[in-house]
Amino acid sequence: MFKNTLIATALMVACAATLAQTAAAPAKPATPAAPAAAATVPAPAAATPKAAPVAKADAKTAEAMPAVKKSNNDICHDATSSGYTSTKNFKPFATMDECIKSGGRAPKGSAPAKK
Repeated sequence: MFKNTLIATALMVACAATLAQTAAAPAKPATPAAPAAAATVPAPAAATPKAAPVAKADAKTAEAMPAVKKSNNDICHDATSSGYTSTKNFKPFATMDECIKSGGRAPKGSAPAKK
């Protein structure tokens, strides 16, 4: 019985210590700001970095979606091809002509490439 009580007490102390470390800081009392000072205060610094990850995500999307994908089987898939989204291992190309000139071919059943 004493052993169980001792273990329970130790767990409660550990939980209390954890809560004390993660507890939020006490709120500071609000001080009235002068209207002129409020107009010259710059935007919070925390708001600026939030825009940066969006730009990085857009750059990754642009890099991940080339105009033409040449698969490991040398098939050139453009955005209208049914295999475009399923092609994961590929070499990117700007145009279908560049892809075909590099040794690729158009998918079967697609419109013939213009020369």
